[in-house]
Amino acid sequence: MSENIATPKTGIVNPTPAPTTDTVQAAPEVEADSKVEQLQKLSDAENEPKGPNQSEIDTLIPSDPYYTDPLFYQVANYLGVAQSEWDSAKDALSDIVDFTIREIKDNRPSEVLNFIRSIERSLEKPGWDEKRYKHIHAYIKLGLSKQAISRSMEAFKKQRVEEGGAFS
Repeated sequence: MSENIATPKTGIVNPTPAPTTDTVQAAPEVEADSKVEQLQKLSDAENEPKGPNQSEIDTLIPSDPYYTDPLFYQVANYLGVAQSEWDSAKDALSDIVDFTIREIKDNRPSEVLNFIRSIERSLEKPGWDEKRYKHIHAYIKLGLSKQAISRSMEAFKKQRVEEGGAFS
């Protein structure tokens, strides 16, 4: 048996609700910071690590002492550092390895050595009495200083442009 269900036909269409005028408007934000504080916040924000990607890169960098890391020995051998110099060269070699891993976002020895090789090829040859690792280390340190200075200058320029200063 089929049941017939009766539905009333009233002819009334469900009306759509009328828009209300009771909406709350947010008050505009007022910044009480001085220009110097705003510049500091801007430069701090640029210097902070960018999300989880930075932490993933940091996990690629060896955290063990250099004497337990095979990558250290491979880089030392590639750059011609004698075993008797490992203790004196450990900081420079660690800086080179850390910089390389951060740049290429990879810690495979073949990739690290290829990147160090590309840096070496882009530089002038070291002097007669200069070690290869010291030459590369000096270049990397200068590059990191240049990046920090450039970021600071860009943050200042952006602030000056907003003010309509001399650099606009």
